[in-house]
Amino acid sequence: MDRFLTPQLADRKRKAPAPPAVPKKEREAADADLFPEAKKPWAVVKPKGLFVLPNGISETTSKNVYETCTVPDFPWQKRFAYGQNKNWWHIGPFVGEEGQKEFKAKYPAVHAMAHEAVRQMTAYMDVKEPAGSFTNFVPEAINVHKHAPGWGLGAHYDDTRDLGEGKVLMVSISDPAEDALPRTFQFTDPIKGRKYPVQTPNRQLILFKDECYDGWRHESVRNKKQTSTCLSFTIRLKSIDGYFNAAAAPKYPKGPTSAARWAAKRVREKQISQ
Repeated sequence: MDRFLTPQLADRKRKAPAPPAVPKKEREAADADLFPEAKKPWAVVKPKGLFVLPNGISETTSKNVYETCTVPDFPWQKRFAYGQNKNWWHIGPFVGEEGQKEFKAKYPAVHAMAHEAVRQMTAYMDVKEPAGSFTNFVPEAINVHKHAPGWGLGAHYDDTRDLGEGKVLMVSISDPAEDALPRTFQFTDPIKGRKYPVQTPNRQLILFKDECYDGWRHESVRNKKQTSTCLSFTIRLKSIDGYFNAAAAPKYPKGPTSAARWAAKRVREKQISQ
């Protein structure tokens, strides 16, 4: 050290100790990125990246799946607190040709439904969005929620993915004789104060991706006046499946809390860039 430097200048010459390492996950999105929710009432606005196809599967296919999933010994699991009711089922992932053979052998009715839904939505998207991101979608992971009258599922974001990568195909199946007032599935953007409710009658397909996946929450609305029990099948690629799949976890922390932080962070970054 130069003997003519004052102690203060000598301190400046010393190399400052490195700050404690901050995990990349925490550095990239945190509570500081969150916005307060917009004041209600919220405007009704359809999200970009949302596509709804009524009667997307046949009556026979729907009937076969409904009968399969309503037998007395069906292996429903308890995932959310609705008294003693069991309301959740998950199968997969079924990856590659061998995986799809296993899917068909173990769950033929669900396999037929999933592939029919993908074919129908692919044909629909070929018109709406030729060569879009739904091309070559494969039903690899199936998650099912049972939504009886008065039940609900709170608003949440799905696990964060790279922008434009996330996509979910949802099939609603119920007893058509009881479907006078179907379950309502609602998309919400709490930052900008927007919502978009969609009724989900039997055989309806919903695809949400792009902005609708990345920036909007979704929920199953609790309604005691609902007249049918909706079986809501969410169909995903293995790489997008949030259940029992840690393949993408190192890049983005799993869960709706992290997803909310990331959605807000991306809004902030977009505002800064404009």
